[in-house]
Amino acid sequence: MVTGANRVLGLAPAELLAEVGYRVILTARNEEEGRAHAIDIEQRHGQGRCEFVPLDVSQPESIHTLMAHLKQDKELREGVPHLWINNAGVCVRDEDEAAAVEGSGGREGVYRRTLDVNAWGPVAMMEACLPGMQKRGFGCVINISSGDGELAYLHSLVAKRLRQMKSMGTLRQYANRVASKQEQGPWPKGGGLAPVAWPAYCFSKSVLNTATRLMHAQTQEAAAEAGRTGCRLRVLALCPGDVATKMCDENAVDEAMSPREAALDVVWAALHPTECPGGFFYRHRRVIPW
Repeated sequence: MVTGANRVLGLAPAELLAEVGYRVILTARNEEEGRAHAIDIEQRHGQGRCEFVPLDVSQPESIHTLMAHLKQDKELREGVPHLWINNAGVCVRDEDEAAAVEGSGGREGVYRRTLDVNAWGPVAMMEACLPGMQKRGFGCVINISSGDGELAYLHSLVAKRLRQMKSMGTLRQYANRVASKQEQGPWPKGGGLAPVAWPAYCFSKSVLNTATRLMHAQTQEAAAEAGRTGCRLRVLALCPGDVATKMCDENAVDEAMSPREAALDVVWAALHPTECPGGFFYRHRRVIPW
């Protein structure tokens, strides 16, 4: 299953997976685009190879409806797919302009919206699918992240706190505190969160990376406590690199990869559990620092 699959970076791995024999569940907020892509994939790769289900990862009721739909699928053991790719995401390039729009909630609103889609949406999806994967004994969650979320690029104070996180509850509390602080102006003082014009995106991806690390550790601890040392369950984060999409920085477009090239790395991660174990952050098939 792939979220945000109506756009190129989600659609490309969905199509590649269909090519190699997977049955793909394609999800997106835009139903018209999503259904059209699902029909196209089926026409080219075979009837029954792709299904569209509407989903807004930032809305709990939408996730609940999706999970109820999956539980009715007789082909899915424990009601979840073998592979779950959290791709849906947003990036506000001009945060000051976005914060000035009526009804946006100001700077704090921009941060909360970005966190809802880029971090808490994937977390909610993991909370929904991991119990079924654990019960089944295998599965893979790939969170599409970004090098912009590496701790090395964040303000040292924030990076230190995220590096020390031990629980999802503490992570949520801290992320909410950082979002509320932004209404006072760029925080922390002395450069703000990140040296780019889209720090909310950077912070949201660093939160997603932290959640990935924590939730993979939780799955391993739960398996060990249940005596299931052979549990083949992976949770990992993957930076596709600079890809020619709307989110790509204009200074990197000329050297950016095509969506299909980036999708090859996503599919590699899905199909090579030995070379790509869970609990790590990858780019171009190599482990990179959190």
